[in-house]
Amino acid sequence: MLTSMSSLPDPLPEFLDCHCPDIYYCARVGEVECPRHSGFDVCCDAIDQHIPIRALPAPRPIFRASARVLLVDNHDRILLYRALPSIQDPYHAWYTPGGGIEPGETPRAAAARELREEIGHVVRPEALGPVVATSAGDWIRHDGTLMRSEDSFFFLRVPALQVDISAMEQSERSLIDFFRWWTPADLHASDELVFPIGLADLLERLVSGETPSEPVVMRWDAPDPTTAQDSDPKG
Repeated sequence: MLTSMSSLPDPLPEFLDCHCPDIYYCARVGEVECPRHSGFDVCCDAIDQHIPIRALPAPRPIFRASARVLLVDNHDRILLYRALPSIQDPYHAWYTPGGGIEPGETPRAAAARELREEIGHVVRPEALGPVVATSAGDWIRHDGTLMRSEDSFFFLRVPALQVDISAMEQSERSLIDFFRWWTPADLHASDELVFPIGLADLLERLVSGETPSEPVVMRWDAPDPTTAQDSDPKG
């Protein structure tokens, strides 16, 4: 059923000038209907009569750069932690130590700080050497925010160490289950999700003594897109 313009309730200017991104044009009667002001009901009830005249703008992701460390001991094992992507989500995966780069901070400085905060290991930023791998992609934070991350990975050999999480914030501790040392063979044999994707192959190259001339570009998404997620659940 159609309602004439003359019967529109006040305020008419608010209806015509609301600038909502989801205004529709009713091709049959040449009038507009805004779902945000549905009480005006100026068009027919059949949604197939409505043609969108302005598409919703694509959301702009929030950029987040992070620095992470491939921490390997004298037995060619890499340290990973198991964590949830959020407190509300029971799904878990394995991650390398690291986190977001703060304003004014270099990637090396961020990686060194994260090692100190997450596992209690103190290292000078310059000891981390060059970036050996990168990974970048979009993901949706647990609160629905679209994010775009760029991860830089450093390689560091360490003697045996005891993980110390006393400097880690409580909010981060609530997401982390436990730490484990993995060999390349462990990674190849596991059916658990490990980030970055393809870590086993990269680790084999690094422990053999190879230093990539250029950072290796790692896949961002998991093989199953339903399990793709951020490479840092704490972010």
